[in-house]
Amino acid sequence: MNSISILCIEHFSVTLPRIVYQHAQVKITDLAEI
Repeated sequence: MNSISILCIEHFSVTLPRIVYQHAQVKITDLAEI
């Protein structure tokens, strides 16, 4: 159980910043177009 939750945390710590970064890039390009 512990190792599974650690894997989940590692997965989210890799995936979440990537999603946030891509979302931020989209917002920046939207602002740049205005």
